[in-house]
Amino acid sequence: GKTAVRIGGGVYYAGIPDIGTGGSLSLNPPVTYSPTQYYGTVATAANSTGLLPPSAFTAAMDQHAKIVTTYHANFEIQRQLGSSTLVSVAYVGSFGRHLGEKINNLNEVPYGAEFLPQHQNPQTNTPLSDNYFAKYLGYGTIPMQIWEGNSSYHSLQVQVTRRFSHGLQYGVVYTRSKEMDYSEGDSTTSGGD
Repeated sequence: GKTAVRIGGGVYYAGIPDIGTGGSLSLNPPVTYSPTQYYGTVATAANSTGLLPPSAFTAAMDQHAKIVTTYHANFEIQRQLGSSTLVSVAYVGSFGRHLGEKINNLNEVPYGAEFLPQHQNPQTNTPLSDNYFAKYLGYGTIPMQIWEGNSSYHSLQVQVTRRFSHGLQYGVVYTRSKEMDYSEGDSTTSGGD
């Protein structure tokens, strides 16, 4: 009657992310179109034969997104010492899976690609704009919302309490914890591919 063991756990699911999580998809092309003319001047703009449309996306979402899931677990042993002192030792853990992350730019050009001979302006021998040889021609930046982040929290929690007895009452608490994550929220940014 002086020892108690407690075990608990839970699995929690977040709903499908809404427009506020992924950003306003209504500002993506073709709704928003912002063409740019390269290598010209204001005086020659009227004579240009065409525009390269590097419209940037505000957000793109993974169409195969998994549901954000959080697992919680705890295990506690509590023991009464004497008539008024209680000692408790517990492990508490929390684990997030399929957390939201943003990849900086799906349309990022490879490092150093600007200096390759095929990406040089033949008239000036200077690098062309990235929009001329990006992965998805005709588009600028494409930030992508993915659901692949993980997080984990582990803690050892120790508590000693003495109920009021003989004019004395006290409590001592110690927590040792470690938290690791690849994503702490839906707007966390990670590198592109």
